[in-house]
Amino acid sequence: MPVLAGLYQDGGSDRSWIAILALAVGLLATVAAWHAVKAHEQTEMRRATTLAAQAIQRSLLTDVEWQMLGLDRLAMLWEAADPAQTLWTRNAELYIQHRPGCVAVEWLTPSLEKRVLVAAGGRASPRALAFAGLPRALLETVGNAKAPIVSAPEPLSDGSRQWVIAYPVYAEGQSRGFVVSFFDLEQSLGHIMGEVRDLGFSVGLLLPNQPEYLLPGTSRRHEQEWGTVVDVPLSGSTWQLRVWPNADVVNEVKSLLPEETLGIGCLVTLLLALSLYFAAEISRAYARTRRANQALQVEIGLREGAEAELRRAHAELELRVERRTTDLAAANALLQKEVTEHRRAEETLRELSGRLFQLQDQERRRLGRELHDGAVQNLVALAMDVGMIRDAVPAEDSDTRALVDESIELIQQSTSELRTISYLLHPPYFDELGLTASLRDFVEGFATRSGIQVALEIDPNFGRLRCEVELAIYRVIQEALSNVHRHAESPTATVSLARHVEFVQLEVADAGRGIPPEILASEGGRFVGVGIAGMRERIRGLGGRLEIRSDGGGTRIQAVLPVPVPSTSQDGGIRDG
Repeated sequence: MPVLAGLYQDGGSDRSWIAILALAVGLLATVAAWHAVKAHEQTEMRRATTLAAQAIQRSLLTDVEWQMLGLDRLAMLWEAADPAQTLWTRNAELYIQHRPGCVAVEWLTPSLEKRVLVAAGGRASPRALAFAGLPRALLETVGNAKAPIVSAPEPLSDGSRQWVIAYPVYAEGQSRGFVVSFFDLEQSLGHIMGEVRDLGFSVGLLLPNQPEYLLPGTSRRHEQEWGTVVDVPLSGSTWQLRVWPNADVVNEVKSLLPEETLGIGCLVTLLLALSLYFAAEISRAYARTRRANQALQVEIGLREGAEAELRRAHAELELRVERRTTDLAAANALLQKEVTEHRRAEETLRELSGRLFQLQDQERRRLGRELHDGAVQNLVALAMDVGMIRDAVPAEDSDTRALVDESIELIQQSTSELRTISYLLHPPYFDELGLTASLRDFVEGFATRSGIQVALEIDPNFGRLRCEVELAIYRVIQEALSNVHRHAESPTATVSLARHVEFVQLEVADAGRGIPPEILASEGGRFVGVGIAGMRERIRGLGGRLEIRSDGGGTRIQAVLPVPVPSTSQDGGIRDG
C-alpha cells in the first residue's frame, strides 16, 4: 500500500491512464485470440473440404478407368483375329450390364464402318446417340495417340447429354478398328456420385462447354465461403470438380469457441482495468488519509475521527479485494469451460475421422463382395459356356478350337485377377477367421505376387480383438507392405505382431533404401504421403500411436494399440473387453 500511495500521491488522478492502457492492451489481445481461434476453425473446415474433394476426384478417375478397362477387355478379343460377332456382342452386353449409364457399345472398322452396335437392354434400335456418325477427327486423334480418349459431353434433342469413350484396337502392330461406348451423363454421374451423398458435401461438376452438373440434393448455401475446386484430368478432356460442405458438416465443425474466447477475454480485460482503476482510487484515498493524519497530529482532538476514517477505508479495501477474488474465480471457471469445449471439439473431430475410415472399410467390403459374387461368377459362367462352345467345334477346325482355348485362358486369368482384387479390398471370412488367419493368407499372397520374401511372426497366444482393432491392424500392414513393394526396393520384409497385457505391438520392417531424411523430418507436415497419414489416423483414432524410423539400411514402422484388460466372466471363462 505505501508503494501505491507513493505512485498516486500528489497527482494520482493523472495515473488513470494505466487502467485505460490495460483495457486497450487486453482488448487487442482478446481480438487477436479470437482471430486465431477463428482462423484455426476455418483452416479445419477447408482441410476437411479439400480431403473430400480429393476423395471424390479419385472416385471419378477410378470409375472412368474402370469403364476403359472394360473396353480394353473387349479390344483383347482382337489379339489373334477378328472375333465372332456373337462372341463380341455377348461381351459387349456384359460390359453394358455392369456399367450403369452405358447406353450402347459400337464396333467400327479402321475405315470407320460400323460392324456391330449393341444397345442397352438388348434393343435392336437404340435411342438417339450423341456424335451421330462419330466425328472422324475424334477417331483419328484416338488412332494417332494409340490411347483411349474421353470426349466432352454432347447434348441430344431430348435435353439429355451423352459422353463417349473411344478405344483404339491394335493387334500385332496393325489397327483393327475402334470400340466406342456411349454413356448417359446424368445416369453415369448419378451412379458415380451416389455414394458421395453420405459424406455431407455438395458437389458441382463443370464439363467443357456444358452446363454445370449438380449432385441431387445440392445446396449452394456455403459454396462461396468454403468451395474448393480441383481438376479431374481425363484422357483427352479435363473436368472441373467443385466441392463445398453442407449445413450439417459446417455445424459439426463450427463451435462457440471463438465467441466464448471473445466474451471471456473482454470480461477478464474489463475486470483487470476495473481492478487497476479501483487500486488507483484506493491509493488516492490512502494518500488523502495520510495527509489528514499528519494534520491531525497537530489537533489531538480529531485523532479519533481520523482513525475511524482509516478503518473504514481499510474495510472498503478488503471488501473490494474480496469482490475481485470472487470475479477472478468466476473467470477461472469460464476458462475451464473453454478448455472442456476445446477437448470436446477434438473428440468430435476424432469421431468424424473414425467414421470416415469405417465408411471406407464398409465400401471396400461391399466392393469386394460385389466383385466376388457378381463379376467373378459371371466369368465362371462365361468360361463354362465357352467350354461348351469348344466341345461343339469339330476337331478338324483347329484354328477355331485354338481361339476358344485362348479365350478360356483369358477368362481364367481375368477371374484370378478379380478374385485377387476382391481379396485385397476385403478378405473373405475376415470376421469369422479373425486377424491371424487372414494375415497369414494375405502375406502369402503378397509374397507370391510381389516376389518379396516376407517373414510373419505372430504371438501364438494372440487371440481375438475387437473387430475395429483387428481391421485397423490389417489395413496398416496392408499399406506398409504396399509401400515396401512400391518404394523400398527391398527383397525382404518382416511383420511381427505381439500382444501384451494392456496393449498390442505391431512392427513392419524392410531392408530397402529407406525414406529420405527431408521427408521423414516433415512427418506430420505436407510431404509424408496419403498412405502414411491414413495409417497414423487409423491408429490415433483407436487411442494408439505410430512411429517411423528410417535410414540407409531400411525402414521400420512401429504401432502400439491399447486393448482392454481381459476380465473373468460369471462362468469362469476369460473374454476380451
